[in-house]
Amino acid sequence: MIPLRHLAIAAAVVALLVLPLVTGAYTVTLMSYIGMSAVAALGLVMLTGVGGLTSFGQAAFVAEGAYAAAWMTLSLGVSAWIGLAVALVLTSLAALALGAATLRLGGHRLPLSTIAWGPALYFRFGNLDMLGRHNGISAIPSVSAFGWDLRSGVAGYYLVWTANGICLLLCGNLLNSRWGRAIRSLRGGTAMAESLGIDTFRARLAVFTLAGTLAGLSGWLLAHLHRFIASSAFDVGPGIEYLFMAILGGAGHIMGAVLGAALVTLARDALQDILPHFGRNSGQMEVVAFGALFILLLQNARWSHPCGPAPAAGTRRASAGHGPAIAVPANGARRHTVVVREPCDQTVWWPRRRQRRQLRPACGRDSRPDRLSTHQFHPEAQSGGRDK
Repeated sequence: MIPLRHLAIAAAVVALLVLPLVTGAYTVTLMSYIGMSAVAALGLVMLTGVGGLTSFGQAAFVAEGAYAAAWMTLSLGVSAWIGLAVALVLTSLAALALGAATLRLGGHRLPLSTIAWGPALYFRFGNLDMLGRHNGISAIPSVSAFGWDLRSGVAGYYLVWTANGICLLLCGNLLNSRWGRAIRSLRGGTAMAESLGIDTFRARLAVFTLAGTLAGLSGWLLAHLHRFIASSAFDVGPGIEYLFMAILGGAGHIMGAVLGAALVTLARDALQDILPHFGRNSGQMEVVAFGALFILLLQNARWSHPCGPAPAAGTRRASAGHGPAIAVPANGARRHTVVVREPCDQTVWWPRRRQRRQLRPACGRDSRPDRLSTHQFHPEAQSGGRDK
């Protein structure tokens, strides 16, 4: 029997192949933009959802790939495919250098440092004469393959989604490899990964470089399909949107990049049609609307974790701030075993279990039994009572 997952993938591929034949040019163009955004968001899914690192600077790597491809084809007159190779190499080296300088930062310092890349590149690209300053670069040549000019919207659509499929396939294979398992372990904390002999800094640097490379590919597609780029399109706002796509679609799975890119792009398109009816400053209202949606999403997802669901109703945290969390039941159980998973603060408890037992991982396939610890908790100990 064919697995349901394979049937869903086959149906999605057939739908993407047939879509340009049954829809108009506007829908094809919109789907192309979804595909280009999904490539950049896929890098953040690998970085944030799998590797546990947060970055707001993905748009900076998209800009670097787009400008590199545009300058190579216009100034040097080389093929777009050579421009692709140069764009990928440059974004990979830039991500490698920035990652080596910033990935040792902990806590909120790393996300704050990534925010600075967007404005830095915005002003840098906007003040270079060779890159058109703030006017940008226009008349970028289209991509051609085997004598076929991919200038039309339908040809560009197939190019974008072919690149998307290749990236999804490669990332899926990577996650099933040894390096992929090392990257997955980063989400549970560096202590667990280092106890297994994993070089955590090297793994973080690898996934960070991968995210930058995927952003460079997205920039190459954007430059040759849109055929115009400007520095104003790569400030902090697009970087936050890419992160929004990764979180909204589901940062724990690579298909979440496609879903998040589709939801954000369609929502932006709908807001651009609706907001002008409520006032003149529709652009500012769009920023406010997306900011409210982003805050609402983060507020509802504050308990989300790849190790499992939120703590069940009727439990409370016995420790505030950092450190392991202990779940205390509200149903008056006299004695129970509390199981604490320290890296993700996930707690599971079984009431009225006096004896210790061999524990199995309770938080998914990335968990390790050695990260689970048991604590015998006696509610009567605080009041001097005895277990009866």
